[in-house]
This record gives sequence, C-alpha cells and structure tokens, in this order.
Amino acid sequence: MAFAISLLLFSCSSTYKKEDAIRSLKVLNSDILNLLTVTTELPEIQALKFLYNQANSPIPFKKSEFKVDNSTFKMENMKGTYIWNPELNDYDFKKDKGFIDVYFQLACMENIYFQILNYESEAYSSKPDFPTKIIAKILDGTKEKLVINHVGKVKDNLPEFMETTIKGGEYDLIAGFKRTKESGDGTIDMYWCINKGLFTIIDAKILAEISYSQQGFYYNHIAFESKVFNHTIMGTIDYKNIEPTSTNYAESFNRNATIEIFESSNIKVGDIVLVSSGVDDLQEFKIQFENNEQVLLKEYLPALDKLYNLKY
Repeated sequence: MAFAISLLLFSCSSTYKKEDAIRSLKVLNSDILNLLTVTTELPEIQALKFLYNQANSPIPFKKSEFKVDNSTFKMENMKGTYIWNPELNDYDFKKDKGFIDVYFQLACMENIYFQILNYESEAYSSKPDFPTKIIAKILDGTKEKLVINHVGKVKDNLPEFMETTIKGGEYDLIAGFKRTKESGDGTIDMYWCINKGLFTIIDAKILAEISYSQQGFYYNHIAFESKVFNHTIMGTIDYKNIEPTSTNYAESFNRNATIEIFESSNIKVGDIVLVSSGVDDLQEFKIQFENNEQVLLKEYLPALDKLYNLKY
C-alpha cells in the first residue's frame, strides 16, 4: 500500500531538463560521498575495518579470502582476551575470559577495544551458518562508541527473520527483513535506515513477492523505495515476465521494470534503464533524461554503487 501511495504522489511531478537533472545528480553524489568519508573515518569504524582485514581476528565476519573452509564460528572456542602484536602482525591470546575481548594496541586506536558478548548461529541451506544472536560493543576507554544488537531466525531451512541495530555516537543504523510463506508463495520485506540524531539520512524499503522451489525461492515481483538525503529512488520490477535467457536481456528487463529518481520537491530527475555494456554478458545502468538522452549512471552518480555495496 505504501508503495502504491508513493507512486501516485510522484506521478504528479514535473521533470527536470537535462542540465538541472545533472546538477541534481551531482548534489546527490556529493551528499553520499560526504557521508561515506565522515563515517569511514570514525575510530569505531576504523576498528571494525581493522578486524575485518586480519586473517586471525577472533570475529565471525572477515574478508572472504580468509574464509578457507566456511566453518561455523563457535564463540565457546574463541572466548578470551586478545591483544594485537605489531611485531608479528597478528593477535596474541592472553587469557581466558567469559566473552571475546580484543585490544588493538595501535597509536591511532590506543584506547579502543572490541567485545563480543554473545554470538549464536543456526545451520540453514547455505554456508556459513546464519547468525541468530549477536551482542557486541566497541569502547573507547569506558565509553561505548558502538553497540551492535542482532537477532535472527531460521525456518524451513531458510532465514525467516532478521533485525540488526547499530547505535553509535554519530549515526544509528537499523536493517532487517521478514520472510513469509503460504503454500508455494510468499513475501520478503527488507529495510535499512541510517539516522543522525533526529534526521533520517537514508531510508530504504523493498517488498518482494516470491515463489518457493526445492532449491529455495525465486522473485516474481519487487517494489522498492529508497530515500537518500533529498532524493528518492523508487521503482518496480516484474521479474516473472523478464526472460532470463533472452538474447537481449536489457530490453526484456526495461519492458518489465520502472526505476525513477526524484528530488524531494517531487521533481523527476530521470529514469534508470538497463543497457548492454558490449562486453560479454555484462549489463550497466544508464540515466535517461527528459530529452531521452542516456548516459551511464556511474558517470554522475559513482557514489551510489559504493553506498549499496559497502565493503571494507
């Protein structure tokens, strides 16, 4: 219902000329880049980045190149105090403890340390196991800089529910999904939101209609709306009518999808369309302006890919 109301409201909008549309995209790109720059420089985010990039850090999530066997992270086997050894570029296990306690011992993070107070997971149709409970903190001395709480649930050998909240001094994040099943069909409701104080910076919602198979599930229809600073990216994709083996997949996709960008004043910036890159089967997105001219989306909005694919 919310998506239908949004589509109705935005359908009454006017459309920018190409020059104003480009200006609008540049403003959005600048807003996203500024957010990424500010947040990635925070000490607590630097601490997470450091842990993520160490092969032997005692955490469940690390760079994919370090996951040689997809083995399950067992907190019971990892509890203790760990201190970074700069001479060996590795963590030293110092003593037993009732939880995981990690000290960095680096000049840029002298008083920062990380704790995993609880971690539980459950096996499902893929590897590694799906996390069902996480309580973790990053502290600066005695001050909590980041508090992570996560709950999840597995049903029918697939993730059914997840909600993750990350509360920090500068920004708060909440993300999650809920999957339903009735006979052979169901829905997936996904969301994520970033707030700074009382101001919502990003608010993204995706509602998908799915059908189940022996291997899991597949998408029939997706509706989404992402409010990013003063812009809104919204659309619908009718996956069940897209021909996955078509010789011109982009054309089939565009016939069955509508993706649009608006400014907060409900002025349309342009349409997002899929095109063939001309290299093997690679596809790319373009922005189509009011005069029907198309330009690669990443030319004016390169930060969007970084935002939606955040990796350290």
